[in-house]
Amino acid sequence: MQSPLEQAIRDLASFLPQGKQMPMEALSNELKQKLTEVEDLSQKQPGLRDMYRKLCFDLCAYELDACFILRRLRYKPLGYGGDFEALDKLYTGTGTTFWDAFLQHQESVQVFQEFEIPNASKILFLSPVYRLLQNLEAKVSIVEYESQAIQFARGFTSIESYDSLDTIDKHVELVYAPFLLHRLHPESVSEIVKYLWQKLQPEGSIVFYQLDCNHSLRWFMEWCLDWTLYYHDVKLLKKIAKNIKANITIAVEGEWARLELKKIST
Repeated sequence: MQSPLEQAIRDLASFLPQGKQMPMEALSNELKQKLTEVEDLSQKQPGLRDMYRKLCFDLCAYELDACFILRRLRYKPLGYGGDFEALDKLYTGTGTTFWDAFLQHQESVQVFQEFEIPNASKILFLSPVYRLLQNLEAKVSIVEYESQAIQFARGFTSIESYDSLDTIDKHVELVYAPFLLHRLHPESVSEIVKYLWQKLQPEGSIVFYQLDCNHSLRWFMEWCLDWTLYYHDVKLLKKIAKNIKANITIAVEGEWARLELKKIST
């Protein structure tokens, strides 16, 4: 006999192709309800959650793997958060399938499509969304181990690349790292922020974006895409800012919070 959780997962998977016949807003609401039910039921069996997540991932394959973005995000051929081709299509609205449109309808994606990189003369760019570099006249450096991504980025601006943070040898005016926090374990955040801080010129800034833990795609990402992000308490960033004597500015933009740490000359 199936458990209530397995029944909910199978109901979710069978709903996906049917949902394409619904208006986008209605689909988003219904899907969120089904995913919330799955998540709530999983809390009653925490030791089996990973097993059931794999079951959900597998059952959703037939429908979701037909979408390029979702297929790339599900199987992560270039690494966990580094698939520049998938994220470029996601955040620039260039996907063409139904599920592309579904993703681009979500607030957490729509808001990011409107983000702009602040003006700076020297930028260290820690993000796989390289189209954001388009039309920038600044001197841009990126940290990227994937040669295809480096060539892609060069299509938008002149860059120099590093294959790890340890190889960065220059100081910059801006570190732009919108997705970095979600890829860092809480224990490593302070260390990485302090390292990036050392790469800043006086009056320079580090810019992060923190996605709200209740954002519209969270359970879809965890149950259907096999993604789990780290959601850091903003209080942690405030504490880090205090320790390195940085001014911190926090601005909420939809489901995102923009966090800027600025180095003040003394």
